[in-house]
Amino acid sequence: MIRMALVFVVMSVSFGAGMYYYFFSVPIALVTGLSFGAIMALTLGTFNILMHKNLRQADGRLKQRREILVSMPYEDTFSLCEEALSMLEETTLTFVNEEEGVIRGEKETSVYSFGEKLECKVETVSDLLTRVWIESKPSYRLTLIDYGVNLRNVESFVKYFKSKAG
Repeated sequence: MIRMALVFVVMSVSFGAGMYYYFFSVPIALVTGLSFGAIMALTLGTFNILMHKNLRQADGRLKQRREILVSMPYEDTFSLCEEALSMLEETTLTFVNEEEGVIRGEKETSVYSFGEKLECKVETVSDLLTRVWIESKPSYRLTLIDYGVNLRNVESFVKYFKSKAG
Protein backbone atom coordinates (compact mmCIF):
# COMPACT_ATOMS: atom_id res chain seq x y z
CA MET A 1 0.00 0.00 0.00
CA ILE A 2 2.83 2.38 0.83
CA ARG A 3 4.42 1.63 -2.55
CA MET A 4 1.21 2.54 -4.34
CA ALA A 5 1.08 5.83 -2.42
CA LEU A 6 4.66 6.47 -3.49
CA VAL A 7 3.78 5.72 -7.12
CA PHE A 8 0.85 8.13 -6.81
CA VAL A 9 3.02 10.93 -5.39
CA VAL A 10 5.88 10.47 -7.87
CA MET A 11 3.59 10.30 -10.90
CA SER A 12 1.42 13.20 -9.70
CA VAL A 13 4.33 15.52 -9.04
CA SER A 14 6.24 14.70 -12.22
CA PHE A 15 3.23 14.89 -14.53
CA GLY A 16 1.88 17.98 -12.74
CA ALA A 17 5.25 19.73 -13.08
CA GLY A 18 5.26 18.95 -16.80
CA MET A 19 1.75 20.32 -17.22
CA TYR A 20 2.67 23.49 -15.29
CA TYR A 21 5.71 23.97 -17.52
CA TYR A 22 3.53 23.55 -20.61
CA PHE A 23 0.41 25.59 -19.55
CA PHE A 24 1.81 27.86 -16.79
CA SER A 25 -1.38 27.20 -14.82
CA VAL A 26 -1.38 25.84 -11.27
CA PRO A 27 -5.01 24.55 -11.34
CA ILE A 28 -4.42 22.64 -14.59
CA ALA A 29 -1.17 21.22 -13.23
CA LEU A 30 -2.84 20.10 -9.98
CA VAL A 31 -5.86 18.49 -11.63
CA THR A 32 -3.92 16.70 -14.36
CA GLY A 33 -1.10 15.69 -12.02
CA LEU A 34 -3.43 14.22 -9.39
CA SER A 35 -5.56 12.51 -12.06
CA PHE A 36 -2.57 10.99 -13.79
CA GLY A 37 -1.06 9.88 -10.47
CA ALA A 38 -4.31 8.19 -9.45
CA ILE A 39 -4.70 6.44 -12.80
CA MET A 40 -1.10 5.18 -12.75
CA ALA A 41 -1.32 3.97 -9.13
CA LEU A 42 -4.56 2.10 -9.86
CA THR A 43 -3.25 0.62 -13.13
CA LEU A 44 0.15 -0.46 -11.83
CA GLY A 45 -1.35 -1.65 -8.55
CA THR A 46 -3.92 -3.76 -10.37
CA PHE A 47 -1.28 -5.31 -12.65
CA ASN A 48 0.92 -6.05 -9.65
CA ILE A 49 -1.94 -7.77 -7.80
CA LEU A 50 -2.90 -9.79 -10.88
CA MET A 51 0.70 -10.92 -11.46
CA HIS A 52 1.00 -12.06 -7.83
CA LYS A 53 -2.41 -13.75 -7.86
CA ASN A 54 -1.25 -17.23 -8.95
CA LEU A 55 1.86 -17.30 -6.80
CA ARG A 56 1.60 -19.30 -3.59
CA GLN A 57 3.65 -17.23 -1.17
CA ALA A 58 2.96 -13.77 -2.57
CA ASP A 59 3.54 -11.22 0.14
CA GLY A 60 4.21 -8.21 -2.08
CA ARG A 61 7.86 -7.83 -1.10
CA LEU A 62 10.40 -6.99 -3.74
CA LYS A 63 13.25 -8.93 -2.13
CA GLN A 64 12.41 -12.64 -1.96
CA ARG A 65 14.39 -15.18 0.07
CA ARG A 66 13.97 -18.87 0.84
CA GLU A 67 15.90 -21.37 2.91
CA ILE A 68 16.22 -25.05 2.07
CA LEU A 69 17.71 -27.82 4.20
CA VAL A 70 18.94 -30.73 2.08
CA SER A 71 20.46 -34.09 2.98
CA MET A 72 23.43 -33.90 0.63
CA PRO A 73 27.14 -33.26 1.04
CA TYR A 74 28.34 -29.67 0.62
CA GLU A 75 30.13 -30.19 -2.72
CA ASP A 76 27.13 -31.85 -4.37
CA THR A 77 24.78 -29.18 -3.02
CA PHE A 78 27.01 -26.37 -4.26
CA SER A 79 27.24 -27.80 -7.77
CA LEU A 80 23.47 -28.32 -7.83
CA CYS A 81 22.93 -24.70 -6.76
CA GLU A 82 25.21 -23.54 -9.55
CA GLU A 83 23.27 -25.66 -12.03
CA ALA A 84 19.90 -24.45 -10.72
CA LEU A 85 20.90 -20.78 -10.97
CA SER A 86 22.25 -21.17 -14.46
CA MET A 87 19.04 -22.96 -15.55
CA LEU A 88 16.88 -19.90 -14.77
CA GLU A 89 15.91 -18.02 -17.93
CA GLU A 90 18.35 -15.36 -19.11
CA THR A 91 20.56 -15.71 -16.02
CA THR A 92 24.29 -15.21 -16.22
CA LEU A 93 26.49 -16.25 -13.32
CA THR A 94 28.67 -13.35 -12.19
CA PHE A 95 30.46 -14.78 -9.15
CA VAL A 96 31.14 -18.36 -8.04
CA ASN A 97 33.21 -19.12 -4.93
CA GLU A 98 32.94 -22.63 -3.53
CA GLU A 99 35.11 -21.86 -0.49
CA GLU A 100 32.78 -19.07 0.67
CA GLY A 101 29.71 -20.95 -0.55
CA VAL A 102 28.42 -18.05 -2.63
CA ILE A 103 27.02 -17.98 -6.16
CA ARG A 104 25.71 -14.75 -7.70
CA GLY A 105 23.86 -14.25 -10.93
CA GLU A 106 22.04 -11.53 -12.80
CA LYS A 107 19.04 -11.51 -15.06
CA GLU A 108 18.73 -9.08 -17.91
CA THR A 109 16.09 -6.41 -18.37
CA SER A 110 12.69 -7.78 -19.34
CA VAL A 111 9.20 -6.48 -19.95
CA TYR A 112 8.44 -6.80 -16.23
CA SER A 113 11.67 -5.52 -14.63
CA PHE A 114 14.97 -3.74 -15.10
CA GLY A 115 16.74 -6.96 -14.17
CA GLU A 116 17.26 -8.94 -10.98
CA LYS A 117 20.20 -9.93 -8.84
CA LEU A 118 20.22 -13.51 -7.60
CA GLU A 119 22.38 -14.86 -4.80
CA CYS A 120 22.70 -18.40 -3.50
CA LYS A 121 24.57 -19.21 -0.29
CA VAL A 122 25.46 -22.73 0.78
CA GLU A 123 26.43 -23.65 4.35
CA THR A 124 27.39 -26.96 5.94
CA VAL A 125 25.23 -27.96 8.90
CA SER A 126 26.70 -31.46 9.31
CA ASP A 127 28.42 -34.03 7.10
CA LEU A 128 25.22 -34.94 5.27
CA LEU A 129 23.07 -31.86 5.94
CA THR A 130 23.48 -28.59 4.05
CA ARG A 131 21.57 -25.31 4.24
CA VAL A 132 20.88 -23.30 1.07
CA TRP A 133 19.62 -19.72 0.90
CA ILE A 134 18.35 -18.30 -2.36
CA GLU A 135 17.60 -14.60 -2.72
CA SER A 136 16.28 -12.55 -5.63
CA LYS A 137 16.00 -8.77 -5.63
CA PRO A 138 15.67 -6.01 -8.22
CA SER A 139 18.88 -4.74 -9.84
CA TYR A 140 17.58 -1.20 -9.80
CA ARG A 141 17.30 0.08 -6.21
CA LEU A 142 14.41 2.44 -6.92
CA THR A 143 12.13 -0.33 -8.18
CA LEU A 144 8.68 0.00 -6.62
CA ILE A 145 6.79 -2.84 -8.31
CA ASP A 146 8.19 -6.15 -9.58
CA TYR A 147 5.03 -7.94 -10.74
CA GLY A 148 6.09 -11.10 -8.90
CA VAL A 149 9.30 -11.57 -10.91
CA ASN A 150 11.55 -12.08 -7.88
CA LEU A 151 9.14 -14.53 -6.30
CA ARG A 152 9.00 -16.49 -9.56
CA ASN A 153 12.80 -16.60 -9.66
CA VAL A 154 12.99 -18.03 -6.15
CA GLU A 155 10.19 -20.52 -6.71
CA SER A 156 11.73 -21.69 -10.01
CA PHE A 157 15.08 -22.21 -8.30
CA VAL A 158 13.50 -24.12 -5.40
CA LYS A 159 11.39 -26.28 -7.74
CA TYR A 160 14.38 -27.18 -9.92
CA PHE A 161 16.64 -27.75 -6.89
CA LYS A 162 14.15 -30.01 -5.12
CA SER A 163 13.45 -32.03 -8.28
CA LYS A 164 17.15 -32.75 -8.74
CA ALA A 165 17.98 -33.22 -5.02
CA GLY A 166 15.21 -35.72 -4.55
